Amino acid sequence: MAVCLIALAAGCQPQAERKPQLYCLRGRVLDAETGEGLPRAHLWLRAGISTAFGSRSLATAGITKTDGTYELELGEGFDVVQLAHAIHASAGKPGYAPKTTNLPTPTKAQPFYVAPDIILSREKAKPFATGSPSGQ
Repeated sequence: MAVCLIALAAGCQPQAERKPQLYCLRGRVLDAETGEGLPRAHLWLRAGISTAFGSRSLATAGITKTDGTYELELGEGFDVVQLAHAIHASAGKPGYAPKTTNLPTPTKAQPFYVAPDIILSREKAKPFATGSPSGQ
């Protein structure tokens, strides 16, 4: 299984344009049957943060490129994402079953860590129910 890197604190942008302290997720969405990247798959990145006022959710969305790769950025910052009790990356595309991947909470001592690619399986058409609506 291929892997993707989650870049922390450095941001997704090239060095000259980098915004400081952003949480960035880079990866790929793949077709389970072919192993090829899925273009135009929809992505969501969510981090749940506990605060004194209750739980807060940070989120961003994006779409994969033609080769199935993506970059998502949470602008709230690396230090805030370190407080997350849950981080989830989800992907979906028409004709495929959606999938959610749980990600580990980042640490300052580990600026990069490995996470699995998001692999989507094609949805099988559901057969029509037979019989009468009353079940007879």
